[in-house]
Amino acid sequence: MFCISIFGKEAFDFNKLERTPMRHISGFLENKVTGSQYLVNVPSMLSRIEEFNPVKETDKYKRRLSVIEDYCWTITERQDRCPNAGIIRLKDKVGYRYLTEREVWRLMGFDDRDFELILE
Repeated sequence: MFCISIFGKEAFDFNKLERTPMRHISGFLENKVTGSQYLVNVPSMLSRIEEFNPVKETDKYKRRLSVIEDYCWTITERQDRCPNAGIIRLKDKVGYRYLTEREVWRLMGFDDRDFELILE
């Protein structure tokens, strides 16, 4: 994961990137997530959970909600539709939830101080 900002006309040298091993999703998740806005409870979204409804070749709409097990897929701007990074299986009850804003920031490489600053 990386974020690149280029100023001027000098090309970014990707050989200078620091390479680190992928971290397990558990290192990014908040301990207690409250709020109904994070629960996957809309029927149209529940029907898109991949482990219950795998994509078939004949499907017109092929996007599915992947359950994040170990590592998160790339997060893009389409979180409003079918959250492309995936969903989290709830541990203490049956169900699923979306990633929180803080978790998404953590996955993008920012720390909690950065998140708190943006809230101010």
